[in-house]
Amino acid sequence: MFPFLKKAHKKTTIAVFDIGSASVGGALIAFESGKKPKILWSTRESMVFQSDLNFGRFLSSMLETFEKVLESLQKSGTEHPDDYLCVFSSPWYASQTRVVKMKRDKEFNVSKKGIDELIKKEIENFKLSHIEKYTRVGEEEVEIMEIRTIQMKLNGYTTDNPYGMPAKSLEMSLYISMAPDRVLKSVKARIIKVFGDKNVTFGSFSLVAFSTIRDVFSHRKDFLFMDISGEVTDISLVKGDVLLETVSFPHGKNFLVRRVASGLNTVSEEAESLLTLYREGRSSDVVKGKIDKILIEARTQWLQFFREALGSLSNDLSLPNMIFFTSDVDVSSWFRECMRSGDLGDFTGMGEPFEVVFLDSETMENFSILSPQVPRDPFIMIEALFADRIIEERHITRAS
Repeated sequence: MFPFLKKAHKKTTIAVFDIGSASVGGALIAFESGKKPKILWSTRESMVFQSDLNFGRFLSSMLETFEKVLESLQKSGTEHPDDYLCVFSSPWYASQTRVVKMKRDKEFNVSKKGIDELIKKEIENFKLSHIEKYTRVGEEEVEIMEIRTIQMKLNGYTTDNPYGMPAKSLEMSLYISMAPDRVLKSVKARIIKVFGDKNVTFGSFSLVAFSTIRDVFSHRKDFLFMDISGEVTDISLVKGDVLLETVSFPHGKNFLVRRVASGLNTVSEEAESLLTLYREGRSSDVVKGKIDKILIEARTQWLQFFREALGSLSNDLSLPNMIFFTSDVDVSSWFRECMRSGDLGDFTGMGEPFEVVFLDSETMENFSILSPQVPRDPFIMIEALFADRIIEERHITRAS
């Protein structure tokens, strides 16, 4: 999954890039066994706001922003990265957790070859079921980004080391993600152009966040995770410590910006400024009244999409009552209040509002070290903890 993880976990410096739908973040992070990841440098650049989404323009905007982050890293005066990890948010990838089951009357020994054959078959099934998403936007070539076993059960019991074990039944939860080939090649080409290195690994934010939440809030086996980015809201369902499914709808932060821009008959840049003044309580009474009305209407519309997404996850069964979410801090309180709406209690089977936790920098700062003057970016902090966990896992495996 991660080529740089084949190295012994002594000290490794990795450039991590957080590629979203409204911004691109970048960081240089040092990892050393037994120590918290240290964020040496970090920056974030906003993408050009798209009034009307077009995949070609959207991709060009992301790549231009990514180039700015690469140039900033190159000029930062920090040490040269050993490796590069690019973590994509929606809509840059598609993912699915596939549950593979095998049952025999007689015991069989679990082998790596047998597991690899099951995984290969599931990858092909995944491609066939998701290829239409990209053909609709003119992206016929796709590439698998990640293949990760997130849970393995033998005879109904969870195990971390199944190989060579006897069993009559096997159940494997396999997370697979893929992205347009053009996106991955374009990002990698820009890294090579600036740094000359080819050791680039790609990942998806839904898997990163799931793994991090599972570590930080280890007592929580069932929860929802929401990533509210610029253009998209992703909702992931976790039950029994397994990331089961992710659904999306195209209404994130920029949905609010567009509504304010339209309601006040202004451009997106001015709308963002007016939203900031409104959040800080510095709007005039007239503007405040107008934005109040716009946000009430936006809340109704966003909640409609939210309810439909929850409905597609629940299948008439109750959902976990805990929601963890990420978003830009300037709109986090608005989305949190939407999620805590009292009329959503029917989804939990308890009749009570969701319990909502915002994964901000304060929540994540105990799990990493920041060099002086480095901005607190919760997305980078989440990705740093994820990378550190995987590096340590691989180091333990190689040492045993």
